[in-house]
Amino acid sequence: MRRRVIFEPQAFVDLRQLQGRIVPFSEDLHLVVTQQISFIDQFGTSGSEAVVYESEEAWSRDLLGKHRLIFQINDEEIRILSCRHRRK
Repeated sequence: MRRRVIFEPQAFVDLRQLQGRIVPFSEDLHLVVTQQISFIDQFGTSGSEAVVYESEEAWSRDLLGKHRLIFQINDEEIRILSCRHRRK
């Protein structure tokens, strides 16, 4: 199934900030995000952790080290909420 991918404005801000910190790895960052979204589209929430993000139910997957990809998913779309949520 190919779901539509929607990046919330904060997710774009997060990606720009991450790229600014890891300039040599910006192509790798794009690849990691793309791979995670592809995995989510194919397998849904398998291997993801349930989280509450800004009082909304969401899911979380590893992105880079301490950073997590926070998303919501339904039958039609994957909504990326944040890319810099830190592990506690």
